[in-house]
Amino acid sequence: MKLRLALTLSWSLPLAAASVDFVRDVRPIFEKHCYSFHGPEKQKSGLRLDVTSEALRGDDTHAPGIVAGKAKESPLIQFVISKDEGEQMPPKGERLSATEIALLKRWVDEGAVWPDGIDAAKVVDKRDHWAFKPLASKGGPLDSFIEDKLAVQGLTLAPEADRRTLIRRLYLVLHGLPPTP
Repeated sequence: MKLRLALTLSWSLPLAAASVDFVRDVRPIFEKHCYSFHGPEKQKSGLRLDVTSEALRGDDTHAPGIVAGKAKESPLIQFVISKDEGEQMPPKGERLSATEIALLKRWVDEGAVWPDGIDAAKVVDKRDHWAFKPLASKGGPLDSFIEDKLAVQGLTLAPEADRRTLIRRLYLVLHGLPPTP
């Protein structure tokens, strides 16, 4: 009898009492209205809504993009409800319905819970590029290759130049003329 009563009560509770689930409720809204401007292919204003860290970080001018627990302070919500044509999101196509906006607001007010491991894509850190890494000390694979080829010809590397010589060479390269004494 208790189980039957509990099931009857749970079915009779309004859906608003259930917490908003990101995967079930929020991601479909993002997929339908937002990914074409802020998804894997295009990130207008630097905002990406298919990856947790990027969505929470915000865009080029608004950081954070989602203020957990504070829908009124979240730029995401402000843009979705805006009446200003220059600000309203999405800028083109079908606007979000009142139900979708209410779901987003509730999700943010409930803490904007975005479960780990469900991102649609993986973001590559643009700063993790060889050009931004410190130079390897002498003896790297390229140095070994050059030393081997020089050894075949019976040659060796020139000794390291002193500071004065390096500055003179740099000046010559940059200006095309030797520096004054």
